[in-house]
Amino acid sequence: EIDLSLIWIANSGEGTVSKLDTKTGNELGRYATCGDPSRTSVDLFGDVWVACRADGGVAKILRHELTCPDKNGNGVVDTSRDLDGDGQISGGEMLPAGQDECIKFIVYPGGAVQRAAGVDSENHCWVGDWDAAVLRRLHPDDGSVVQSISIPNNPYGLVVDGDNIIWVAGRGGGRLVRVDPTTGQVDAYQSPYSETSPYGITLDNKGRIWVANCCSNHAVYRFDPATAQWSAAP
Repeated sequence: EIDLSLIWIANSGEGTVSKLDTKTGNELGRYATCGDPSRTSVDLFGDVWVACRADGGVAKILRHELTCPDKNGNGVVDTSRDLDGDGQISGGEMLPAGQDECIKFIVYPGGAVQRAAGVDSENHCWVGDWDAAVLRRLHPDDGSVVQSISIPNNPYGLVVDGDNIIWVAGRGGGRLVRVDPTTGQVDAYQSPYSETSPYGITLDNKGRIWVANCCSNHAVYRFDPATAQWSAAP
C-alpha cells in the first residue's frame, strides 16, 4: 500500500527538496538535488520527479526507504531522516549531494532550464526544456530520453490528463498547448483575454484545464477541451 499523504517542496535557493507529512506537518527528509529545483511531480508509486532551472537537471527521489537501494553495500540505506524527531531536518540529518541513496538518479536530458514536469499513465515523466521549447519523455528506471516533441511555446508548466494528453502552460508565447504524444499532433490555443501569461496549470475532475495567470492580469482561466471555450475568474 502506498501512503500519498506527503507533499514535496522545492527549496529553490537551497538546492534541496523537502518531504513533508501533510497529516503532522513534520519534515521527514530533505534531499540535495540538481541546481535550483523548481517543478515537482509525484508519480504512480508516490516517488517524485524534480525539474531544475539552474543546470537543466532532473532528479528522481524514491518515496520509501524499502525501495531505496544500498548503493555502497554497507548494509543500510543511507538517506535523510528526522533522527531526533523534532519535525525538521537539520545538521547531519541531510546527506551531502551524491550520498543519499533514496535519490534514484540525477540526469541532464538536454537544455539548461527545465520549467515543467508531469507524469503520464505509463509512469514516465515529461519535462519541458524552456529555451528550446521541447518536451522530453524520461524513462522511470534511469531517466533516459525516450521521446522528444517540439512545441510552439516555451513551456512553463504541464499536466497530463486521463487520455494521456499533455497540456502545457506556454508562458513564453502566452498560449495553452495541447500535445498528443501518440500521434505527435500539437495544437495551441490562444486565450481571448488580454495580457495572458500562463503560469501554474492543473486539471479538474471533468478534464477541464485551469491556468493561473502571471504578473499584471490577476485572473485564473479555465479551458474546456470538449467545447474549446474559455472562462475567466478575476
